[in-house]
Amino acid sequence: MKLLGMLLLAGIILSVLQAALSVLVIIGLICLVIGVFVRPAETFGLLAFGVFANLMQSHPVGAIWLLSFAMFVTLIQRQRERTVVTHPTSPPASVPRLPGVAPSKSGTEGV
Repeated sequence: MKLLGMLLLAGIILSVLQAALSVLVIIGLICLVIGVFVRPAETFGLLAFGVFANLMQSHPVGAIWLLSFAMFVTLIQRQRERTVVTHPTSPPASVPRLPGVAPSKSGTEGV
């Protein structure tokens, strides 16, 4: 009879733990949905990190290739964003000039 009581108590404890875990999962999902609206970049970054960590566990070589490709694309995009000015632009006509300084004919003042 004592053994039956212990098994019953263990079943009750396990069901309470299951209910508590279900509540924690629901709270986590609600926080995830709120995070998508409040801070979408950070939330999707966290999700991407989780997917990458899972991929790293199951397919490490594929994950390394994917990381290498992502770094390559990022470097190419940063390189395209940089602009190199090869010649200075002339100021617009609406920019006031200093009194007593005549505009030069060559377009390069003081050089």
